[in-house]
Amino acid sequence: MPKGSAAKKQQIEPVTLAFSATGKGDAVRDSQSIYSEVLESMEQGIIVWSAEGVCELVNHRYYKLLNQGRDYLYIGMHRSDYFQKMVDRGDITPAVAEQLEADLQKRQPFSIERRVPSGVEVAVYIRPIKSGGHVVTYTDITSTKTNQQMLSTTIDRAEKAEKKARAALLLERDRQAETSALAELSDWLQCCKSITELYEIVHQAMAGMFPGSSGQLFIYSNSRDVLDGAVTWGKMKLIRCIQPQDCWGLRRGRTFQYGNGVVKFPCNHFIADDNANVSSHYLCLPIIAQGDTVGMLHISFDDDPSAADAEAPIDADTAAFAQRCAEQISIAIANVKLRDELHEQSTRDPLTGLFNRRYFNERCRSTLSLLDTESGSVALISFDADNFKSHNDHYGHDAGDFLLCTLGELTRRYFSHEEVCCRTGGEEFSILLPDCTVDEALGKAEEFVQIIEDHDFCYLGQQLPAVTVSAGVASYPHSADNLQGLCRAADLAMYEAKDNGKNQVVRAPDANT
Repeated sequence: MPKGSAAKKQQIEPVTLAFSATGKGDAVRDSQSIYSEVLESMEQGIIVWSAEGVCELVNHRYYKLLNQGRDYLYIGMHRSDYFQKMVDRGDITPAVAEQLEADLQKRQPFSIERRVPSGVEVAVYIRPIKSGGHVVTYTDITSTKTNQQMLSTTIDRAEKAEKKARAALLLERDRQAETSALAELSDWLQCCKSITELYEIVHQAMAGMFPGSSGQLFIYSNSRDVLDGAVTWGKMKLIRCIQPQDCWGLRRGRTFQYGNGVVKFPCNHFIADDNANVSSHYLCLPIIAQGDTVGMLHISFDDDPSAADAEAPIDADTAAFAQRCAEQISIAIANVKLRDELHEQSTRDPLTGLFNRRYFNERCRSTLSLLDTESGSVALISFDADNFKSHNDHYGHDAGDFLLCTLGELTRRYFSHEEVCCRTGGEEFSILLPDCTVDEALGKAEEFVQIIEDHDFCYLGQQLPAVTVSAGVASYPHSADNLQGLCRAADLAMYEAKDNGKNQVVRAPDANT
């Protein structure tokens, strides 16, 4: 290792001393001059180390690029001293210095990047040369790094923007799908003719709109003290009825999401043993129709193993969509109930609750039309309260209305749902008995007349005189071949019963006798 004055003598002009004249006159000197000029004009800083680790060449660009003085590195300086200076200045650590020396001893090309104290980023390329030494180049890559960083930032922003756009597109598609599904659900629900059809549509729609879910629709009973299980889907087993206080959604009057909050308190109706295998992530949505709570929609979602510990596994979009479904169901229930009420008002006698004459005639026509293509018979019973006018005159119209209401109630109790009971007007009543022979109808009429005679009529605590009815029985097609004839035959038989002493039944004669 060169030391002492010999090394200091070489601390003169870099580059030029590294190429001392070796002969061949001016041509050699010209060649050295050109070579030195090229090295000094290069953008890279250059160092050449000998096989012994002594600096043989360093150009001016190195000092400028690394912002160092000529005493920091000079020709004749040993590499170990150079590394020590770098360590002393804090440019590198001792471990890095050892690693660099070890890499140089391997005599394999390698490169590193470092930031010099001036803040400049440099790329250092080390290459072995034939003489056994190394040539080291320093390239300013600050602008390249900056550009790379800017490019990377731009790419990241573009990727984030693309990801955001894709998410927005997917969200929009989900919204469109939800809107389409809600429109289809609304269309089906509004076309329901009965509450039974509505329940079936809810059963199919909920299973399709919330795949993998389970749930149940509850509807308040007429007494308003319990909610009856109307329809279920998925793994949920039908709960026959629940108390209103069993559901936090009904108690609080708004959608309840279990687990979405500080307090985790499940609904009593959900912890039933029959549904122990159903997910605990659920919604309870009150069904409110025309300002009145008519029921509750319960939706339970399957557990997601990846989100088993999540505080709120039901996302806000799903909860909002479920709320809109509940609103559609509530509107449909309100419409069906209103339609039923209007239908009841248009087909029922307001005093007795029996069907009115218009509806009765429609049912008679449809029943007789069916018999035109099929074999069978239908019977008609017409009965009239005996001495009704005297009851009305003696006890008043309120007592007369009470008497008619009681007759209507006894009629509903005795005759089945398949038999159409009607108040045709005043104190006159008719019963259509489909798929019934005249003899069967005659037996029923006689039994019913006896029931009326045996019944105690009490009005405002006062015992009324015995009430009786007179009845006539006719059948189609034996007594008549059309509706008008059938009604007339039953009425004539009823009048005959009155003429014969009342409180009895008369059978209309066959039309061919």
